[in-house]
Amino acid sequence: MLDVVIVGAGPAGLMAARSLPKNFSFLVIDKKKEIGLPIKCGEGIREKEFIQLFKTNDFPFVRNTVHEHEIRYKHLRRAFKADYLQLDRPKFEQWLAKPIKDKIRLNIKCIDITIKNDFAEIITNSLTDPTLMFRENMA
Repeated sequence: MLDVVIVGAGPAGLMAARSLPKNFSFLVIDKKKEIGLPIKCGEGIREKEFIQLFKTNDFPFVRNTVHEHEIRYKHLRRAFKADYLQLDRPKFEQWLAKPIKDKIRLNIKCIDITIKNDFAEIITNSLTDPTLMFRENMA
C-alpha cells in the first residue's frame, strides 16, 4: 500500500514526486522505456519562473536563453519578446529523476484506476505487480 502513485514520469510527474513530503511512500510509473525519451513537447520554459523554482539557470541541461520569438504558420507571422530557456529535455528529465530514481518504474502502463472506499487501485500491464494500491485520503 502506497501513499501516492504518480502516473507519468515527465517534468510534471517528476516534480510532483520530488515535492512530496519525505514521509510519504510513493511510486512513479510510466510506459516509456527511458527517462526523457521520447520527447513529447517543446523544450522551452519561461526564464523567470524557472529561476523562481530552481534559484538559478546555471545547469548543464540549459542550452540557450531566447529573448525574441517568431511564430510562422502558413502566411501568418507573429513576433514577440519574452525570455525563455531552451532546455535539453532528456537531460532535464534525467536530472529531475536522479534523486528519486529508486521510486521510478518504467515500462509500466496504467490501464485503469478504480476508486474503492478508502484507497484507489491502479491496474497496470506489469506482470510482476499488475495492481498497485494507494490510500486516497490521508488522515
